[in-house]
Amino acid sequence: MGSAALTVMQVGGSYTTIIMLVAMVALFYFLLIRPQKRRTQAQAKMVEAITIGTRVVTHSGIYGTVVEMGDRQTVIQTSPDSTLTVLKGAIARVVSDGDEDDLSTPGAIGTTPVSESFEQAESLDESDDESISDAGFGPRPDDDPQSSKGQ
Repeated sequence: MGSAALTVMQVGGSYTTIIMLVAMVALFYFLLIRPQKRRTQAQAKMVEAITIGTRVVTHSGIYGTVVEMGDRQTVIQTSPDSTLTVLKGAIARVVSDGDEDDLSTPGAIGTTPVSESFEQAESLDESDDESISDAGFGPRPDDDPQSSKGQ
């Protein structure tokens, strides 16, 4: 009788292991796989709804307006003279009214008039040239490669 009871306990233990394994698979499905599948479907639906003229933002944070669309790629215009060709999957979302800063108003964050930016950059370039020559970069007069051969 002792061995029969032991056999029943062993069989019951294997059922518990199988039930725990099935529970873990179900948990992973409902917590990881199913939500990811929903996000992927929502992203695909959003990309299919995009038309020419739609304002979008890419996953890398580039804002632009869709000017052409292909089967796999989209051309977005980021400024009047600049376009980018990106994969449709690179589009993160359609831009809503509150997503972009109004950079046309004076004093907005990050706004420096273009002329001031160029003046600042030119002054930095001029001062950098002087500091590089003063720092000793480049060949020194006493580093003559010919003189080391004679020694």
